Amino acid sequence: MKLKAVLLISALNAVAITAAQAAPQRSVDARSFDVAGVKTGMDYDEAAAAAAKNFHVGKNDIKAGYATNNPVTNTKMPMNFSYEKDGVRLVVHFEPRLPVDKQHPLVVSQVLYEMPWTPANKDAMGQAVLAKYGKQSNFPNNLNLEWCEKPSTNPGMGCSTDMKQAVLKYSGVSIQLHDPAWMHARIEYMDRSNSRKPSF
Repeated sequence: MKLKAVLLISALNAVAITAAQAAPQRSVDARSFDVAGVKTGMDYDEAAAAAAKNFHVGKNDIKAGYATNNPVTNTKMPMNFSYEKDGVRLVVHFEPRLPVDKQHPLVVSQVLYEMPWTPANKDAMGQAVLAKYGKQSNFPNNLNLEWCEKPSTNPGMGCSTDMKQAVLKYSGVSIQLHDPAWMHARIEYMDRSNSRKPSF
């Protein structure tokens, strides 16, 4: 009798594991997500205002990065900003906006958020990301959670098989939202700008 019970439990566990592995991956456009109020596609002022609002601070508390050359407008401007307090850190990276918009020359391409490492912070972050963003695209993988439009059929691979889509990644006490479309647009623009007609 005990043997039958053990075999039944083993069979049910195998079915549950197979069902979890066969569960369809969740497709979601990570561009619809925000991290600390900031979304990819926002311009500099919009992103800075969103971050200040999220942290309940003034715009002056958002620190602009060093001005570097924007290769599209050929002018110097900060290509990132950050906010940090009590070990909590937000860094927002920008790419040149294309098509060119002189009023809004930069666009958010990447957002990084992290807290100090403690077991309690890790647990709190894990609960908070699921509450905010829903089930991860690479479910049932629960070590490194990823959200994207085209997840790999192998949950262990997450969303890394397509380098052109926006991806939200969570691990430990950090979140990263990255949209490579803006970087690819800059590279294509620079390639076109550097194309020449042979004249030898």
